[in-house]
Amino acid sequence: MNVQERCSPIKEEVQLLDFRQQLSAYDKFFYFGNIDDLKTDTRQNFIRSISPKLEESLTNNRIYCAKGKIQNKKVEILSKEDLEIISYILNAKYISGKLLAHKFYREWGYSALITKDAVKYTEANAGSGEYAIIKLVHRLNKIQKPTLILLDEPETSLYPGAQERLLNYLLWIIRKTKSQVVISTHSERFVSKLPDDSIKAIHYDPISSKSSILENCQPSTVFNDLEIPIVNKSKIIVEDKAAELLLKMIAENEKIINLSIQNIGCGASYLKKNSILQSALSDDQKTYYILDGDQKIDKETLDINKLNVDELKNPKLIDELVEKISKRISFPSSKPRKSENKNLAFDKIKHNSQIKYLRFFYSNVFFLPKNDPETIFYDENIRKQLEKMVGAESQKATNANPKQKMHDLFKIINGRENGTSDQYYMYLKLFIKSWISKENNDYSQIASLLKKISKKIEEV
Repeated sequence: MNVQERCSPIKEEVQLLDFRQQLSAYDKFFYFGNIDDLKTDTRQNFIRSISPKLEESLTNNRIYCAKGKIQNKKVEILSKEDLEIISYILNAKYISGKLLAHKFYREWGYSALITKDAVKYTEANAGSGEYAIIKLVHRLNKIQKPTLILLDEPETSLYPGAQERLLNYLLWIIRKTKSQVVISTHSERFVSKLPDDSIKAIHYDPISSKSSILENCQPSTVFNDLEIPIVNKSKIIVEDKAAELLLKMIAENEKIINLSIQNIGCGASYLKKNSILQSALSDDQKTYYILDGDQKIDKETLDINKLNVDELKNPKLIDELVEKISKRISFPSSKPRKSENKNLAFDKIKHNSQIKYLRFFYSNVFFLPKNDPETIFYDENIRKQLEKMVGAESQKATNANPKQKMHDLFKIINGRENGTSDQYYMYLKLFIKSWISKENNDYSQIASLLKKISKKIEEV
């Protein structure tokens, strides 16, 4: 590389809080403290002997010295803002609070004196998550300028609701101080509330024994690595097996795992007249349809949100909008079967069903960027390579469409023997895999659509 002058690093204050190490002075001593040459018979009795000093320091702000060395610092009073935020995160009413740095328990640590809901107690009777939040809020509320805040597993000992409110507080700190917060976490509640471009997953590959950073991850990708079951899954229904393979391989390449892509063995006509109708009538917001591009219509012309009240009540106008999608859809009706009387009263049941259908079609039905999947991923060079591999003679160029060319290729490869559908789809996968490896606009459009659908289900 050419030697160039590097920019100076950004000078920024750094605040590091490791929640696994946010132990109070009491917990440090009681569970891990040094008891060599302890003059009392138990840890509990040593703590009792120290209690008067601790109480005097917290109550009267007295400073103690031993062998010429200071044993404690001045009391830090929790501000009104501290208490309000702590109350919000922990969903309780904190009246007052004090923090004291001391080494009465033989090593430096913090003790707290808290009044919550008219009950006064020290950190010895507080939960570890409660104590950690008190320390965090008191520390971060002092920040007055942009700071790099590093938080290591802040969800430790916090229940899910408190985790979510802690995240809201951190967002408030970011807006208030223009700081940057970096969190290492396994918390499903944290990850699910963050935008994709702020999530970076550390992915371990057991084959190469290496770890890599995955940028712009969806929460579902992280949950998969953390082995968290994905309950919310969107279902995407397509016209045929080729479309199913195409979308599944793109979703796999993009690590989108909360989509169930299915081909139910029916063409576009059946889907529009039956499946989409049933999804619309049941208001199934977890089911989406991606039809081939030859079915594409301008969906903006179907946006009934743009209609005024009179237009929305106009049966003729609604009929015309529905017929842009498909004719002769059997909507539920209040009229008798086989009725030919056109002068019957307004069919309210049918009209309402049509409204539901149009709304669902507008929001949950999409289209591939080309007429069919084969046109998207067909590659003449791959065709020639496969023919050469099986020793088939090169075929002359024809005017057949890519879908027909794929079928012709399959016949050539299998010779006179009848190949199975599984064999045919195996060759389709080869075309799709090669197509995915190349940058192209169709891939970007489909990947973007799948991410959009994936994001919708995560917001539900």
